[in-house]
Amino acid sequence: MIIEKIELNNFRNYKNLAVHFDSRVNLFIGANGQGKTNLLEAISILSMGKSFRTLTDKEMIQFDADYFKVKGWFVDTEIDTESRRDSLLHGNDEMCGMDGASSYAFDDVNYSDDSYYSNDFDIEIRVFKDKKRDKKFFVDGYEKKKHADLLEHAYIVTFSPDDLRIIEDMPDKRRKFIDHELFLIRPSYYKDMATYKKILKNKNLVLKDQAKKKYHNASSHGNSNIFHDTNNNARQNNASNQSAQVNHDLLDVYDEYLATYGSKIMLERYHFVQMLQEIAAPIVSRITDNKENLKIYYEPSYKSEMINAAVAVSVETVANVDATSSEAAINPVKH
Repeated sequence: MIIEKIELNNFRNYKNLAVHFDSRVNLFIGANGQGKTNLLEAISILSMGKSFRTLTDKEMIQFDADYFKVKGWFVDTEIDTESRRDSLLHGNDEMCGMDGASSYAFDDVNYSDDSYYSNDFDIEIRVFKDKKRDKKFFVDGYEKKKHADLLEHAYIVTFSPDDLRIIEDMPDKRRKFIDHELFLIRPSYYKDMATYKKILKNKNLVLKDQAKKKYHNASSHGNSNIFHDTNNNARQNNASNQSAQVNHDLLDVYDEYLATYGSKIMLERYHFVQMLQEIAAPIVSRITDNKENLKIYYEPSYKSEMINAAVAVSVETVANVDATSSEAAINPVKH
């Protein structure tokens, strides 16, 4: 798959821009602040509907505009993946696209006519300042509802200087890097992660509600009243006990689902790191003349064979810890 053309409207510093790309390597040349990174950001948005630079979509809307639009045209190409991988490992410059590179100077972009590209499929992203309209996705003119719907079409990998920080920064940076790449190559992973987060959110809502009720009950019992109704207190205590049992059963169900989806997510991460090791290690050896060996490990807090047990232990251990907290005690996806 290649991207043949992109059009921007009211995106960052671009009022209107149309760029046609070479099918091999494209270099963008320009002074600081001319919009090279902005163009790369626009391309990456077509894959996931999200920016790799900001969490706030409206930041990308030009100052005096009410919306931005990014549209890209893509062509499916048959690629010999084994030959491609071999070229990466052994340095075949021709296969890596080192010949015939196309470059663009940002003060003089050359446009070719529309016959240059064929419309295999196109993706369009629109973001509005108006909250009622917010964000819209289109593939071949048909509106899509979720970010995950884009992942099945365009696979775009972004590498920026900030990515170097994954080595030195906190573990959450490395998890986000792995998650982002897995979102692109395994759309099902994105759905599993979304489901996991939804279940975790619901569980935390139950825990917070339970904590509020305990606080309320403790406050109620602390208020002395010599004219108390014994029968009414008994009914309230019975209702409270039934509610606690329902919450406990519901938490057990949530924990089972968290164990299922949490283990799937962690195992996918494990396999991704293994794949990364297999591909990257020979490249590092080649460019360092075999003087350095690259080793990449995925070491979560929980061993892979213990993931289900670590989460599902909630009936005794986790449930007891959760009972004193307003958030889930174990969250394997954060490890």
